[in-house]
Amino acid sequence: MDTITAFTTPDDFHLLDSIEAGTSLALGGALDEVLEGRILSPAAPQHSLYASCFVAEPGAFRAFVAGKCAWAMRAFGCIVLAARGTDERRLLDAERLWLREDLATPRDDIAGAVDDLIELVQGLDAVLLFQAAADVECLATSRLRPFVPGERDAIERGLFRTYRLRYIEAGLRSHHFNMLLRALLPPEERARLEHELKFIATPPWRNE
Repeated sequence: MDTITAFTTPDDFHLLDSIEAGTSLALGGALDEVLEGRILSPAAPQHSLYASCFVAEPGAFRAFVAGKCAWAMRAFGCIVLAARGTDERRLLDAERLWLREDLATPRDDIAGAVDDLIELVQGLDAVLLFQAAADVECLATSRLRPFVPGERDAIERGLFRTYRLRYIEAGLRSHHFNMLLRALLPPEERARLEHELKFIATPPWRNE
């Protein structure tokens, strides 16, 4: 969030920290729900005084993820868990499930599975974009002074980059994920995945 530094006061950083904490809990819970197939209570208490609501409607978010093939869902889970710094045991369990699903997936279906994975990553990226905007709106209504020209856009861009790194990019760049990807996908499918996700991250398998 370096681009935010020149525009925000210490009070703003305090508010942003609180808003981000609430978003992290809400988004992390929603991701855990769809990845583990469990439903969280809609009456869960607010965790942050200033947290904006999670922008994705939980039922629609579940349906979007559940509509993809099992191979893509397992791969998506590995990306998200690695990006979030999940403990090693849980990540290894997720990777084993992905490997098991790959063995059960006919090779003729892999291209379609990659399509589903691309849609999942791009879908989460869109959620993060809208969430960053919602969180900056929450900041705008909580701070004591209005934004100066250019300030709101700079904060929103910085927050979106932070969320993208935290939930997607760090996972796409993780060593374990890329080892598996090299083992499970032929070069042409890795190249297609890179092309479709190049605006989100440049994966390490680019140069081989």
